[in-house]
Amino acid sequence: MELDLGINSRKFAEKLTELISFQEIACAAVDSGFIIRSRKIYPVEFLLTLIFGFYSKEEPSISKFHRIYNSIVDQEKKVVYSSFYDRFSYEALAFVDKCLENYISYQMKGVNTELKGYLRTFNDVLIKDNTIVRVHSFLANKYPATRTRRISAGIKVSVLLSVVCNGPCSVKFFPEKTNDAKTLSIGPWVNGMLLLMDRGFFKFDVFAKIGDYGGSFVTRIKSNTRAEVVSVGLDIPEKMRTKMIGQDIQKAIEIVRSYRLDIDASVTVRYFSSNNKKTKKSLDMRFIAIYNEKTEQYLTYFTNISEEDLAGRDVAILYAARWDIENLFRETKSENLLGRLKSKNDAITEIFIRIPIIRLIIARELFAVARKILEPSMAIRLKKRSWATVFAENAKQILRNLGKKKRGLRTTTPWREIWETIVEGAISSHGNRKTHTSNLYN
Repeated sequence: MELDLGINSRKFAEKLTELISFQEIACAAVDSGFIIRSRKIYPVEFLLTLIFGFYSKEEPSISKFHRIYNSIVDQEKKVVYSSFYDRFSYEALAFVDKCLENYISYQMKGVNTELKGYLRTFNDVLIKDNTIVRVHSFLANKYPATRTRRISAGIKVSVLLSVVCNGPCSVKFFPEKTNDAKTLSIGPWVNGMLLLMDRGFFKFDVFAKIGDYGGSFVTRIKSNTRAEVVSVGLDIPEKMRTKMIGQDIQKAIEIVRSYRLDIDASVTVRYFSSNNKKTKKSLDMRFIAIYNEKTEQYLTYFTNISEEDLAGRDVAILYAARWDIENLFRETKSENLLGRLKSKNDAITEIFIRIPIIRLIIARELFAVARKILEPSMAIRLKKRSWATVFAENAKQILRNLGKKKRGLRTTTPWREIWETIVEGAISSHGNRKTHTSNLYN
């Protein structure tokens, strides 16, 4: 495939240089206490080695990173393995934490995806979920696992994905044993937002807080959820509507099951809030049950979005957008090796849980640039997952170029060649194939 990408490759290199600001990295090293007086380790080269020094088909190790670090610095800056290993301290963790915070802040300033249709009324669509990273069993006391018959340890990575920014707007870390609901704290940040959550975060006081702060939500319903039907949409025959009023939602489903009708109803739940275990509160919500012809089962949802703003069938389509965060986790684990480097050293363990997320943000920011500067007919064929794969394959070459730039040397492999390799590898031959979110956002 012939691609005229000379000007675009320059824009790609400029964006990469903006993302990898040597000055900001050095400032983060000083602010975090990673660098005070010692000049044995150079923070820019150290961080670049961790971000770009591995490929998705290999097993990462500190010794490999040590060799790569020495390959990108001047002869007099090379260090022995013991000195390199010793720098993986809590100060290094604070340094990486600061860099992750900076990259998330940078990402949140941009708009990489355009919301469509009814979603334009929201500032952003935020998708919440957690993933478990298994770590060395030696760390079981600090990161206790759940439901295991042998000594095991795990870290729960809690991510809030911004659809508009096409990346994580919040990343937090907890021991695996932490309940999912405790990883979500509702505040003023939900104002004007639409939050998609799975059943792990199902709590009525959480739903109430989202509404109080001016936010919206869509969530799946647990099988044991009880709610009283207050009113039913006109799509249900009048006789059935009369039977359903005052019934529990599970009973309402049984009433219409033989007719395979979708349900759109207002319901009231009574619950004990987390602040008051003695007095029940009432919460009005919208209950939606969509019949699935393939499984012959009902998919059930709660939301506080009105029927005028969001049709019942659209709720199911919207909720399917949660698959984006599953793709994010898959990309972080398969292409960026989240959880692949295991160590008894807890600082090393936590550093290499943050580094893959930094690389994911960088790759997705460059993906967004590519979609903006390529011709529309080519940009629509650019696939996010393929981009992540090819970007990982070229990470070490990017590192060599950045290392030479830091030393003031000319790059051996032109940026144009790297750009063309990544773009060609990320373009799908199925140009007209649409994703499940193509009608919701670009």
